[in-house]
Amino acid sequence: MLEHVTGPAPKAPRSHMRAVLLVILIAAAVVITVTAIDRNYREKKRREEHAAIMAELMEEVKSFQSVMEENIPKEMKSFPYYKNAKITASAVWVPGNADTTGSRLTDRITVTVYAYDTFDSLDDRSIYEWLQEVYLEYSPRIWDAYDKHLPNYRRHAYYFNLYKRDSDIEPEEEITYRQEFSYFIKTSKNSYEQTNLVRDYYVLNGKDHFVKTEKKKQTTPAPTSAPGSTPTSAPKPTGTPSGSSGTGGKRRKTFEYYGVEEYDDPEDFYYDYEDDFEDYEDAEDYWNEYH
Repeated sequence: MLEHVTGPAPKAPRSHMRAVLLVILIAAAVVITVTAIDRNYREKKRREEHAAIMAELMEEVKSFQSVMEENIPKEMKSFPYYKNAKITASAVWVPGNADTTGSRLTDRITVTVYAYDTFDSLDDRSIYEWLQEVYLEYSPRIWDAYDKHLPNYRRHAYYFNLYKRDSDIEPEEEITYRQEFSYFIKTSKNSYEQTNLVRDYYVLNGKDHFVKTEKKKQTTPAPTSAPGSTPTSAPKPTGTPSGSSGTGGKRRKTFEYYGVEEYDDPEDFYYDYEDDFEDYEDAEDYWNEYH
């Protein structure tokens, strides 16, 4: 009725609608422009950061050999066959190209312990265990050298791939980083290489070699002559029965010397001397008593 009396409501002028649409378009353009500027700025800063880290990494790659070879201690006092040792290190950089996905960086460190030839006379099990000792002795030395003398090296090497997964701005360079450490014992006749790939296994003169002898009481002979002369061997003292004791009908041998203080775990102690005890509990009691 009101519309009949007053007539239809006036329509908004076309010029007003155009103005609103123009404001929306301008606002959208501003947002797009600001976003693009921000992205370009962040990308520029990131590229600069990438370039700076790459430059630092390349300097560290150049110094890697001398730093590692000079700062990894060589002497192994716990090894009775020890003559000397050699550490060789290299950081191999392979730049990326059109046929590859990126650059490759490989750290190669080789520890070679030179031993008297009497080492060759040991059984498979003893050789295998000494190779493990070389690994346990030198591996922490390698990581310590990284931490003390090249503290940023690994972070720089891993930086590009790690950052790429966390950002929409991809680095210009992608690096595949690997570490290859090798541990050898060598005599004048043989080369023994430690490996963690397979249990009870090592590489003998470049060929696969599986340990044939069972783990048993250690009777490692130690060379007694000075370096440069022909070494002779003397057996390491081992346990000798001095009597027996027991309770409740259970008998246990007691020994004047077992080297029990060298074992951090009673299970390892029992495994080496299981023939001398009634059972594991018997060996554990002895370990607890004399450790």
